[in-house]
Amino acid sequence: MLHVFIDTNVYLTFFSFTEEDLEELRKLLVAINNRELKLWTTAQVSDELRRNREAKVAESLAALRKLKPAQAIPQMARNLPEFNDFVAAKREFERHLNALNEQLAQQFHDGSLAADSVLGELLTAAKTIKVDDATVAAAQRRTAIGNPPGKKGSLGDAINWECLLAAFPDSRDLHLVTGDSDFVSRMSSDHVSTYLAEEWRNEKHSEIHLHRRISSFLKDRFPNIAVASELEKELRIRQLVESPSFAETHRAVSALASYTDYSEQQAKELLEAAVMNSQIASIARDPDVHEFFTELDERYGHLLDATNQARFVGRFGPDDEKARSDV
Repeated sequence: MLHVFIDTNVYLTFFSFTEEDLEELRKLLVAINNRELKLWTTAQVSDELRRNREAKVAESLAALRKLKPAQAIPQMARNLPEFNDFVAAKREFERHLNALNEQLAQQFHDGSLAADSVLGELLTAAKTIKVDDATVAAAQRRTAIGNPPGKKGSLGDAINWECLLAAFPDSRDLHLVTGDSDFVSRMSSDHVSTYLAEEWRNEKHSEIHLHRRISSFLKDRFPNIAVASELEKELRIRQLVESPSFAETHRAVSALASYTDYSEQQAKELLEAAVMNSQIASIARDPDVHEFFTELDERYGHLLDATNQARFVGRFGPDDEKARSDV
């Protein structure tokens, strides 16, 4: 399982200007729900998000309003045949722009912006570390003596760091997603600062990996997945292929019941697992397992080589002792 901490500044970009899409947050949620990833957060992050959301949205709406076309039009343009069409298009543009601003402002007040919903689900699914007096005192000391992370007069980064040092499990690597330069090495923008990396290694006996964007982290881990629904499907396939028990096999088969189409690679992996993974093959006659794999074989059985196809028939074919014997 991957362990991830996302800094507040990354979450706030979804209320502002970013190349990231909300689909990246949905992918994280899928990975959490499928037990591939554990997201860590702190009460400090939640406070910072609520505190700065208004300013970010106001900044974004102000920038949106500035998109209005210039009011002054050269006199020589007024005699062109297209001038009236231009004026009408300009008015239509302004009408749509005003409507966008009004809708977004209302959604802000209602707490119903698209980012509100996805971030709410994500942080609810995360493991939240409380901020107590001891954590604040440790952060104050850290800032007072000049140790990173953090800026003079601000304890936020230091509090988050102290929370992680106190509550994060030992011997587990942490993936840190942040756009804050206070965490970054001055020698390489791809690494955490040497001081923080060494402190983490000494305290937690593990490594800390830096990612500047959620999308770059996900690309490293799930390079071929474009949308959250595909990631969910891929993770469910992996859970069945790698099933460690009969119970997990039944659970994974149930999770895949709603899917009807697979890529050839996905189908081949599933069919090969049906004969190679004993936690699937041994319960081939259980109704749910048998129905799932026989239907899969009807569509994709041609992808198996002759040996594996014979083994598949031996497990899932006609129900008699001879047919069920291993090939």
